[in-house]
This record gives sequence, structure tokens and C-alpha cells, in this order.
Amino acid sequence: MKRLKFCTSKLATLEILRALAENTASEAILDRILPYILSLAQDASPRVRVCALDTLTHCLGLVRNLPRSDANIFPDYILPAIAPLATDSSIMVRVAYAKNIATLAETAVGFLEQSQFSCSSENHPPPHYESELGALHETLHQSVLSLLTDGQPIVKQMLMESGITKLCVFFGRQKANDVILSHMITFLNDKEDKSLRGSFFDCIVGVAAFVGWHCSPMLIPLLQQGLTDPEEFVIAKAIRATTLLIELGLIQKPGIIEFIAECACYLNHPNLWVRHEICGLISTSARILSALDVQCKIMPSIVNHLRSPLIQVEKPELLMDSLLAPIPRNIYDAVVKCHDINQLIEVIRERKVARSKCSEGFIPQYGEMTTQMKNVSRVKRNEK
Repeated sequence: MKRLKFCTSKLATLEILRALAENTASEAILDRILPYILSLAQDASPRVRVCALDTLTHCLGLVRNLPRSDANIFPDYILPAIAPLATDSSIMVRVAYAKNIATLAETAVGFLEQSQFSCSSENHPPPHYESELGALHETLHQSVLSLLTDGQPIVKQMLMESGITKLCVFFGRQKANDVILSHMITFLNDKEDKSLRGSFFDCIVGVAAFVGWHCSPMLIPLLQQGLTDPEEFVIAKAIRATTLLIELGLIQKPGIIEFIAECACYLNHPNLWVRHEICGLISTSARILSALDVQCKIMPSIVNHLRSPLIQVEKPELLMDSLLAPIPRNIYDAVVKCHDINQLIEVIRERKVARSKCSEGFIPQYGEMTTQMKNVSRVKRNEK
């Protein structure tokens, strides 16, 4: 096996090792198969290194009975051997490492718990659990930090989507807040990669649920930032994340009311998914808040977007059916692309005042508009 030269042969070897691991004892996996996998994890070919990482994670998950002699196999052997892959020159290798690191961390804790149990059952003094867990934390901390600060967005996205909550459980609440959450927040600053921003809102709920209520003051600004994202699917994900956080009780009443007041305008958004998510958010809030809060705090923010009065705000299907017609897409796009939005609003106000005088017998007199304002007005007339 060590004399193999071709990439395809090495990949086939890893497939054979995977098949053997599924049909052999735990001790054979650790003593006979694992060394070859780790050897191939240092191969010159990125494809082989990627496949070795996937095979390593799969085979270690098959270990059911951990021998006492292998109790420290993760901190002493496995993790130091694959640590350089976190900063590998190949993007695909770093992505593979990000995909597998959470599962490997979970497996490492499982090995530690197995060693504790086996020592207790055999009347041997068990290793100190906290010190052993601290050694695992120390070994993996730098690797995870390298992935969280990687220059390629796809690496960070894969880390989040492949079990960021597992890593939070592994590191504990304090490090999850200080290391993982604090670095995840910076992902929203990546204006070039919309998928990374969307992934943030997909994963923030699990991280925030583990960290606990004391992270709620920093959540509202992040969710509000999502409302102004240029990509509509990111806006929908931000609203969905807010709904889940409200259900978990991680956003208190003042924050709920403030958020609804800011995003109620999306009830007439041309995107159906955005309207669907905002209706779900308002209905969820209505179920949690008191009837008095709903009528005094929620209804004033949404009443101008409804065709008719609504009592059962807590039912999203009724709220969706009561909405005014959405803004036509071409008008919405023209307004969004307008460079001087303040001037546009001022022109609209002037024309509203001018038209209101028509009922008094006056002929409306419109002021001169810039070329851009004329273009926006032309779009509106064409829609009609």
C-alpha cells in the first residue's frame, strides 16, 4: 500500500479500507486500518487527502469498544496528524476538514467517555475527565480558529453548515460565545458572498440557543442588518431566524416590537417568500405576546398594510390573505436602484399635495423633475 503511485489507486485503497472497517472489530480499525488512513492524509494529491479525511471520520464512527491502551488516541495521535490540513494549501482539503471537524470532535468526546466508563467498570482509576477534555479543546482550538478566519468563504460556510452547533457543545458555552459566535458575526461583513451571509442566518439559531439568553443583546442588530441585505433570500432567512429565536424566548418583548416596526414594510414586498416569512414572524409574536400588546404595539405597525381589519393576527394564513397587493416588481426595482431616495420621496409628497387640490377645482401644477425622477415616474405609469 505504501508503494502506490497513482491517485486512482490510492482512492480505491481508501474505499477498500472503508469497507474493511465496516466488517471488522474496533481494535483492528484502530491498530491496523487507522495508520494507513493517516498516512494517506499526508499524500501529495489533494483528492487523496480529501478522501482520507472522509474515510477517517467514517471509520472512527464505527468504533464501538475502545481499548484502554487507545484511550488517548485522539489528542496524542489523530488530531496532531491531521491538524496541518486546517491550513492546507488546497481549498478543497480545507473544505473537507471543515466538513468533518465537528463530527471528529463529537467522536473524540465519545472516546473519552468510553475510557471513563471502561476504567470504572474494571476498577481502574479513570483519567481526570476535565483535564482530558481540556487537552482536546486545546488541540482543536487552533484548527477551528483557522477555519473560522479562512480567506475563502466556502470554508467558513462548510464549517457552519456541517455542525457548528456540535462544536459549540464540544467547546462549552463560554468558548462558544467568545470564539465561535464572535467570529461568526464577522461573516456578515462579507459583501461578496451571499451564500455565506445566508448560511449565517441558517446557523445562528442553534448557536444562540446553546449560548443562551445573555447573547440576545447582540442578536437584534445582526438581524436588523439582515433586513437591509441586497439579496432577498438573505432577507427571508434573517426574518425566519428571528421567528425561531422569538419562539425560543431569546428575543424579549421590546426587541420583538422594535423588529416588527422595522420590517412591517415587507408585508407588501414583491417577493412571496419574504411576505410569507414576515407573516410567520408577526403571527408567532402575536401568539407569544398578550392581546393588549398585539393591539397596542403590533397592529399600529401593520394596519396600513392590510386590506381590512384583522383580529386573529396569530394565524399567518389569515394575515397573508388580508394583505394589500404587493408592490409591482418593476416599480420596486426602480425605487431600490434610485440613487437619491430622499428626492424621490419629496417628489412623491409634492405630487400627492398637488393632486389633493384637484377636488377643490385647481389644476395640479407639478414641479420640474430630474431625468432619474422622470424614469421612475415612467415606470409607474407603464405599470398602470
